Amino acid sequence: MERLTLLFILERYSSSESIYLPIREEELFENCSLNMDCKVEISSVNWTSRDPIDVVAWDQRDSTGEGYECKIKINSLKESDEDILFNLWKHSNSNRFIEKFNVGIVTFSTKEIIDFLDISIDNVNIYGRNNIDKLREFNVS
Repeated sequence: MERLTLLFILERYSSSESIYLPIREEELFENCSLNMDCKVEISSVNWTSRDPIDVVAWDQRDSTGEGYECKIKINSLKESDEDILFNLWKHSNSNRFIEKFNVGIVTFSTKEIIDFLDISIDNVNIYGRNNIDKLREFNVS
């Protein structure tokens, strides 16, 4: 799931047409970073995620970024994952140094399963089998 997510968001951060995963830093646009399984630190509000986040990207040029938790099946999402995603959204979107930051869950589950399980985290987008192509766009709900 992490590699698929990277492929969907890669063109926003990559300067090379022939990217092979994992990403080599020299193939990213200047002032961009892209990482997998890393803790996120927002120093201006003195917050660091308790656990790693699956995919995180940042573009310093326009102060935008995104972070995703990836789950093959949505029902494997833990409460600690939800807490991290909510806190990432809260701290990034209340920060005057961050213009936009998209936070989401990427899963192979369908919208029907997500709706049936009633999974919803305020301000966290869910990209499932039915709308995973939306990852190519940079939209913040």
